Amino acid sequence: MIFVAIGFRSFQKGLTAIRRGPVFWEKDMRFKDLWSWNGTIDRGPYVLVGLIGLAVKHNVDRLVASFVFDKPWGFFNYWVSPIGVLSLDALPTEDAIFLLTMVTLSLPFIWVGVVLTLKRLRSVGLPSWCVWFLFLP
Repeated sequence: MIFVAIGFRSFQKGLTAIRRGPVFWEKDMRFKDLWSWNGTIDRGPYVLVGLIGLAVKHNVDRLVASFVFDKPWGFFNYWVSPIGVLSLDALPTEDAIFLLTMVTLSLPFIWVGVVLTLKRLRSVGLPSWCVWFLFLP
């Protein structure tokens, strides 16, 4: 939903950008810019960083789940809801450690996603509170 709004607003404002040609990566963008709240980001770098982050995150999760915890991990494991988990006390110790490890591994990716989405929202002139839509399933 948020991607449609960002894309539409970007389309409205970016008609002149089409004439200059697509900018897929900003030349002055650095790794440290992924962690900073300041500035804006164009749609090309936003999508590129998102796709690279998805690939890295999935493979890190797969490697940790497979080699550390000896559990199978596939792409659809992200949509499996922990229905029976009301608290960590309800889980066996091994599963609780696994869940905490996976959550801990996701924190840098969540941070980058929030920061880049805030920058993108700022780029297209949408309010910052729309970043909460990032967390909707």
